[in-house]
Amino acid sequence: MNTALIQDGYLLAVIPPVLRHEYIELLEKAHRDDKPFVQFIAERVIESQKEIMRLLHIPIPKLDSGMDMQL
Repeated sequence: MNTALIQDGYLLAVIPPVLRHEYIELLEKAHRDDKPFVQFIAERVIESQKEIMRLLHIPIPKLDSGMDMQL
């Protein structure tokens, strides 16, 4: 999965151990409906990017209240 993300210009999606069970469940259900899985991965990519920015002491821009995070 991370290889596909990188090839499309995204950063890694880090799946912490506490979310691994949810990740596996959504992956198994993705054969019928992939939207929840895609949303989960998108959220993980964003959170991974935020964590990298925090580690590098890069300010994280605040989202405009009018922006919608739905895919």
